[in-house]
Amino acid sequence: MFSKGDFSKSFESTKKFCTKPSYIHKIGEQPLRYITIGQLLEEASKKFGARKTVISVHQNGFLTFSELLQKADKLAAGLKILNLEKNDRLGIWAPNLLEWYITYIACARAGLIAVCLNPVYEAPEIEYCVNKTGIKALVCADKFKHHDYYETLLAIAPELKNCELGKLESKKVPSLKIVIRISEDVKRGTYNFHELLNLANPSEVANIQKLQHSISPDDGCSLYMTSGTTGKPKAALTTHFKMVNNGFVTGKRMELWSKHHTLCVQVPLFHIFGSVSGIIASLTYGSTMVLPTDGYQPDKTLDALKNEKCTMIMGTPTMYIDLIEVQEKRKEPICLEIALLGSAPSTPHLLQQIISTLNISKLFSVYGLTECCGSVMQSLPTKTKEKNPVLVNYVQEDFEAKVIDEDGNVVPFGTPGELCVRGYANMVGYWEDEEKTNEMLGKDGWLKTGDQFVLEEDGTGQVVGRLKDMIIRGGENVFPKEIEELLITHPNILEIYVIGTPHKRLGEEVCACARIKPQSNLTLEDLVTLCKGKLAYFKIPTRLEVLDNFPRTSKSCSNSTKPSYLHKSGEQPLKYITIGQLLQETADKFGERKAVISVHQNKFLTFSELLEKADKLAAAFKILNLEKNDRVGIWAPNLLEWYITMMACARAGLIGVYLNPVFEAPEIEYCISKTQIKVVVCGDKFKHHNYYETLLAIAPELQKCDPGKLESKKVPSLKTVIQISEDSPVYSSGTYNFHEILNLASSTEIANIQKMQLSISPDDGCSLHFTSRTTGQPKAALATHFKMVNNGFLIGKRMELSGKHHTICMQAPLFHVFGTIVSIMTAVNHASTIVLPTDGYQPDKTLDALKNEKCTVIYGTPTMYFDLIETQERRKEVIFADIAFIGAASSSPYLLEQILKTLHIYKFHSAYGLTECTASVFQTVPTEFNGNSPTMVNYIQEHVEAKVINANGDMVPFGTPGELCVRCYSNMLGYWEDGGKTNEILGKDGWLKTGDQFILEEDGSGKVVGRLKDMILRGGESIFPKEIEEVLITHPNILEVQVVGTPHQRLGEEVCACVRIKPQSNLTLQDVVTFCKGKFAYFKIPTRMEIFDDFPRTASGKVQKFKLIEMLTERNL
Repeated sequence: MFSKGDFSKSFESTKKFCTKPSYIHKIGEQPLRYITIGQLLEEASKKFGARKTVISVHQNGFLTFSELLQKADKLAAGLKILNLEKNDRLGIWAPNLLEWYITYIACARAGLIAVCLNPVYEAPEIEYCVNKTGIKALVCADKFKHHDYYETLLAIAPELKNCELGKLESKKVPSLKIVIRISEDVKRGTYNFHELLNLANPSEVANIQKLQHSISPDDGCSLYMTSGTTGKPKAALTTHFKMVNNGFVTGKRMELWSKHHTLCVQVPLFHIFGSVSGIIASLTYGSTMVLPTDGYQPDKTLDALKNEKCTMIMGTPTMYIDLIEVQEKRKEPICLEIALLGSAPSTPHLLQQIISTLNISKLFSVYGLTECCGSVMQSLPTKTKEKNPVLVNYVQEDFEAKVIDEDGNVVPFGTPGELCVRGYANMVGYWEDEEKTNEMLGKDGWLKTGDQFVLEEDGTGQVVGRLKDMIIRGGENVFPKEIEELLITHPNILEIYVIGTPHKRLGEEVCACARIKPQSNLTLEDLVTLCKGKLAYFKIPTRLEVLDNFPRTSKSCSNSTKPSYLHKSGEQPLKYITIGQLLQETADKFGERKAVISVHQNKFLTFSELLEKADKLAAAFKILNLEKNDRVGIWAPNLLEWYITMMACARAGLIGVYLNPVFEAPEIEYCISKTQIKVVVCGDKFKHHNYYETLLAIAPELQKCDPGKLESKKVPSLKTVIQISEDSPVYSSGTYNFHEILNLASSTEIANIQKMQLSISPDDGCSLHFTSRTTGQPKAALATHFKMVNNGFLIGKRMELSGKHHTICMQAPLFHVFGTIVSIMTAVNHASTIVLPTDGYQPDKTLDALKNEKCTVIYGTPTMYFDLIETQERRKEVIFADIAFIGAASSSPYLLEQILKTLHIYKFHSAYGLTECTASVFQTVPTEFNGNSPTMVNYIQEHVEAKVINANGDMVPFGTPGELCVRCYSNMLGYWEDGGKTNEILGKDGWLKTGDQFILEEDGSGKVVGRLKDMILRGGESIFPKEIEEVLITHPNILEVQVVGTPHQRLGEEVCACVRIKPQSNLTLQDVVTFCKGKFAYFKIPTRMEIFDDFPRTASGKVQKFKLIEMLTERNL
């Protein structure tokens, strides 16, 4: 299944792709699994049905995988009868019992969210947790240690004694309605767990199986209470997807796939360590879990190891210390092979004792957080033969890690700082606590661990301290603030701080440091008495120190039926660098190679010259008082200066706002105001546009102000205008000249731009692309350096641009993602040369550039290729292009045939993407066409997840149309200052809704079959224009076709074909009808046809169907 040598090889390759700042991306060797916990159990039941999944030694019972599924579904059905709905919260408050496992799985099968509660919580803690998460049902044990769960509940819900079953009405915990006890007896107001298992009839139990398709892997499945760093605990929400995959990769690295393992679980199941490394990993690999006792007793653990012939054990360092002491006394014959250590660091001395006393052959450790759903770093498979063994953790698959300083800058490898991680398993957030979520989990997806960490370039890392004050006591995380807030209520305490102090067995013990009131006394026993019944036993201080004062600083010291989900793993780690650093790398390697040739300006720049000019302009921006993250608008056609300005913004830490060069005054006014642009770099003239005159229409004050000191009523953010012009004519008063401002900075100021590169993060925003307007005003999608760099790299990689030096003829406008990402970022990544034939688009000029500059690659939209083919048919020039990249709209087989025939290009590439995805998420694979009828098939891009859903949000099977959703590194941060619109398209789970009707195949290919918003409703039938267009474009007289719906009195809408026909040809509606018959259903055949000379388009060449419909409506009038 897996090769043992894969891990070391993959980490060797990681070294090659990492840069000096401490950033690591560990790519996955297999795609992530898009299934629920309930579906995972179904799989396990089919594979390992009669195998024991859990043995509870202290209960003298066990369950097979099949029995677990059966009982979980019975309980799930019972919970449904009790009116528990999807996403309702069910608390599990019990020690390690068979029933804990059943309940956890039943919640997953019923679509509920399990709230995993510490079994030693006292009444105040349980009251808080119930209210915090809105628990509706609580499954609790009978007794555990000194706990009587029913009596504890009565302390917070005395109404329980007198209520009917399932109808609790409590003042203190109003959400709680149902209590289910795991007990042989029955208490007033509660259900008995085992009776509830038999509540549902067979039909109701069978309905649970049917329910599984309505539960998404991205649905929340469990809440884990973290100890509160300030005040009360927080509840971290995780999903099925996160849990399933973290269990999968954790178990994979431990090689659980190699044989059937019997796993002795000493740790509590309520903890993320027990849930993921125990339950989920066991379900994934068919391992058997053994629960020696309901709590933790080393003698009972040793009995279980011996009697159940356990091959593997998991526990905290404290548990191993105790177990070793017992084994040294008893010297039992045990069969252990693997020991997994978690929840706290381990010393080499302890590891040596584990090996020698427990006779372990393999040691593993994990590092992680509740907020990361378990493991983010884990040791590799290593046999324990060393005298002084050390466990070294490596970054887990499909995770990124970086280490930052106090200012948020990435430190070099080997330097301590705060560890941040980003990956599929990061929590959704803290339940109903957006503020605390935002403190820990950034919008860019990075989660701050709070751990002082050292990361090495080979992917290893170690904790060297904690930024927070957390105490790790025997594997339990204890946060001082919660204890301090209780202790300060003692009448004799003036000031209190709780810290962890070293303890031989527990690692740390809880120490209370107190300042007491004058003429008063305080003993440790006083504190213990105060805490009992209010805090879990492990939080109660075991040491007290009375101090006169505390040391202080200025701060406080305190065919398929498979659901259509795909994940394409990357072949290489993502690159954690900025655009400015990427340009520096390329200039260092290919300094004298031309970066850009502007044919119409008769100019070019090498990569070294581009970097030099970008830094000059960046330094000038700094002189103009532009600060990090200020917005600079680039409003110009395709010019050398456009490229320089984009790079200068990146080098200066500014955000470039890319503006359509044909925007008129109202559109520019809107864009400046929307994104608060401070500087506009604009052209001189383009087509009928005079940029200066257009600016005067919205900022007449420009004519009378000094350069850089504009004060405008309509656009108050705009202070500076820089005009790209060869001279400074009179009409441009109030503006800087682009070429003069390049020489504004001194050599020292320019050198400072290089120094500031380390203060710019790859996760900083760098660009705002305005989306094409469909309804209302356009939105501005914010992308980061990281997103742009990697999308450009992967596009070029799939095009095989690194195989040789390519010269790219760029017909499309630079302001579009086709220009910035597919062209510029791809070219900088792969050291390609961009050729700009003209400032706009003229097919004759394109053909000249192809011929004279010997371009090997052509970029353009389908319309541009149609025009270029027509020009080449006339001129028959000798051109050298190898590759045609077709973007911004889909292409017909007819167009590809024409490119083959007329331009003699045999390699086609296309990409599917959105501005909101920073360009490409699907792309063709390298294919050479030498025959007839070429077609292009887009395949999912590396490091991307994709799924297709129906109108209810449920996944459809492969091959079934639905809305495409994508989740990946390149999804936008959001729409600028528009949280409402962002939330409509980008969910908290990271999935971005594309709005495209899409078919996804199991082989990773996919195609758009229509836009959801373009769907035609004809007499109740849903019709997607794309299907009709793909047939009509094959008609010999049709050059281009768009199908839209137009109003119809009886049907609501009728199908209208809008066509551009070839010169000297004719076309009638009857021709269209005849051509369509037998190719698709009658209701899809157009009943109206309109001929156009051209279609309304965006600047990037996309047809604006909404404008077509407006034009057709006007024709009707």
